Parts: sequence; C-alpha cells; structure tokens
Amino acid sequence: MRARKQILTDLVQCRGNIKDLINELGSYPWDCDEPLVTIAYEDIDHVLGQYLENKIDSGFMVTWADALECRDDIDFE
Repeated sequence: MRARKQILTDLVQCRGNIKDLINELGSYPWDCDEPLVTIAYEDIDHVLGQYLENKIDSGFMVTWADALECRDDIDFE
C-alpha cells in the first residue's frame, strides 16, 4: 500500500487515474489531524489549462474537484 501523502500528491497534481487514486485513498480513514499536502495555485492553473486545451473534459474536472473538496488532509494555498 502506498503512503497517503504520495496518493494525495498524485491526486492534487492529477498524476494517474483519478478514480484509482480515490479508491486508493479509501484505504485510509477520512479524518486526518493535519494536512499532509497543500494544493497550490499552480496545481489548479495546470488543470484549468488542460481543460481549456481540451485535454480533459468537464466530467474529469468535477471528479477531480469533488475528490479534493472538504478533505482534512489537503490544505489550500
């Protein structure tokens, strides 16, 4: 099993299949005492850029955003 921090980093930076990353995170409890990773403006800019270049679709964007939303283990810059 991979470390939670590595899975979160991959999720934040959109490295890998989002649904697979979500499933991997399911191995860990939802609650976390402190954030393990921080999503930076550059991470969001990268994903929005891919969307604007038609490399990803709106369904991907929604899945990615939903996966990040309200997580105790992700902080926002």
